[in-house]
This record gives sequence, C-alpha cells and structure tokens, in this order.
Amino acid sequence: PNLLAYTTEQGATGIDEAAEVRRILATRPPVIVTSTRQLEIWNPGSLTALKAALGGYRVIYSVPRADYRTLVYLRRDLPARGVPARVRTR
Repeated sequence: PNLLAYTTEQGATGIDEAAEVRRILATRPPVIVTSTRQLEIWNPGSLTALKAALGGYRVIYSVPRADYRTLVYLRRDLPARGVPARVRTR
C-alpha cells in the first residue's frame, strides 16, 4: 500500500514503514503484487526489503499499464496451477 511504499507518506501512520514491510514479507506471503513503475517517491527501505524478498518468488502474471507493468509474483515453493507456462514480462 502507498502508506508503506511512498516517501511522501513516511510518518503518516506513526510506524517505521520499512520495518512493517519487512515484517509482512517475513511471513512469506504466497503472492506479491508490484509494478515496474519507476517513481522517485518510493520509500528506499521498503523497496530494498521488497527486492530482497522477490528472490524467493517468480513472476506468474504481467499486465501492461500506461508506461509500466503490474507484476504478480508467486512464491517459488508453490505450484502455479492454471498459470500459463510462459509469461510475457516486458
């Protein structure tokens, strides 16, 4: 969510946003949805935590947007039932 991802939202909730992202990702959610969107307002701590976690995931779906893509990642230890064998990511 934006409250955890954008530097413009830092402090809005009274928590350490990057720590909260790390806590959530430590639970190893089955799916992570993100994007290729390049924004200067990404919270660097949250982004670092996300990038580190994505090593344990694989892209299973990619949807084009205006000038970026929304990506759906599935944890590598889970089967991708009903997902095409080949997913276009660019």
